[in-house]
Amino acid sequence: MSMSQSGFLTLGRIRKPHGLKGEFRVECYADSPFVFESLSRVYLKREGFRPEKFLLESVRHSEGETLLCLQGLGSRQKAIEYTNAAIWVRKRDLPSPEPDEIYLCDLTGFEVYLPDRTRLGTLERAEVVSGQELWRIRTSEGREVLFPARDNLVPELDIQAKEAVIDPPPGLLEIYGVEV
Repeated sequence: MSMSQSGFLTLGRIRKPHGLKGEFRVECYADSPFVFESLSRVYLKREGFRPEKFLLESVRHSEGETLLCLQGLGSRQKAIEYTNAAIWVRKRDLPSPEPDEIYLCDLTGFEVYLPDRTRLGTLERAEVVSGQELWRIRTSEGREVLFPARDNLVPELDIQAKEAVIDPPPGLLEIYGVEV
């Protein structure tokens, strides 16, 4: 990813303009859509463009949706140009995570084990895909496993030791040719 995305987190994406005043409907990847209330600026990253900084004018929640209004995008026409743009935020602009919380991007490099403590591999990437947290795990044999990281499937996450224990549903690892 260009522009050293390491200092940034993807908080969501712009779904579509709402109304005529340049408000956006947002698909939020954060645990809580209220994270936007603590921000004064966001960066919109469109495919093929550098991230652009925008000041947050307003945030409101309506019928389970988050609506953002950004300074400088005051018309529906202007807002349409940003449909599907990723919403980036600088890590340092976010409230610090709780001691038992971690940002998805910080899971990279965690060692992944099965419940019997057999090492499965290394977590290469954690991301949100279609509203679900997905881990890309590289096994010791070099195979890639896509793992749906739901709470009930990750019984242990040791942030200090950088280790995760996963309890995959029956048959999941076999799909990827992993012997268990």
